[in-house]
Amino acid sequence: MLYFRPILVLALIILILGIIFFAWQFTWNGAIDLSVNVEWNQQILIIKGKTTLPDTAILSYEIGPADENTLAEEGIYASGIAVVKKGQYSTQLDTSLFPPGDIKVWVLFQLESTGRIQPPEIVNRYGVYGQYLKGKHVIKENDHYRLEVSKVIPKN
Repeated sequence: MLYFRPILVLALIILILGIIFFAWQFTWNGAIDLSVNVEWNQQILIIKGKTTLPDTAILSYEIGPADENTLAEEGIYASGIAVVKKGQYSTQLDTSLFPPGDIKVWVLFQLESTGRIQPPEIVNRYGVYGQYLKGKHVIKENDHYRLEVSKVIPKN
């Protein structure tokens, strides 16, 4: 009789945790939020934002002219990566060699072509091609999905 009580307590704990987990699954729709904010500190461009992506997710960023024609002629000025930590990311970049004018900052979360491979737990969660991504910033291109946000800011 003494051996059955710990088993019953353990079964009850597992049942309660299962109910909590399933209730969470039904209330969370899986949509991922991603924001970008940019600001200047003299010639240093500070890119930061918040996200509901898990820690260790790798974001990539690109910076280029805001004008589509100039972008086609000149291309991207700079690119790099930032890693999500506690729902936030940030990076800084010296822009002293960038020409004046409006620049556009793109921040992307994609499962491939970030220059680094996403951690296995991220790939398992969102799919090899990002096919499990959800949210208002999700873009589908061919059979690949990505999150993308952008912001335009003037540079003097």
